[in-house]
Amino acid sequence: MARSRRRRSRIYTQVAVPTQKTTIIEKNQYDELLRQDTVSDLRKTIVLISLLFALEFLVFYANLMGVSA
Repeated sequence: MARSRRRRSRIYTQVAVPTQKTTIIEKNQYDELLRQDTVSDLRKTIVLISLLFALEFLVFYANLMGVSA
C-alpha cells in the first residue's frame, strides 16, 4: 500500500498587536507632573522618617528609664 502524503499548508493568520496610544505632552506639562510626583514622594518620606524618629526616641527614653522592651 502506498502511503499518500498530504502536504500540510501553513496557515498564516494576522495577529493584531495592541499598541498604546501615546499622548504628546509639552515640556512644561512634563516638568509640572514630575514636580508633583517629587513633592508627593518627599512628603511621604518626611512623614515616614518623622514617625521612625519618634519611635526610636520612645525606645531610647524607655531604655533610659529602665524599661526593657
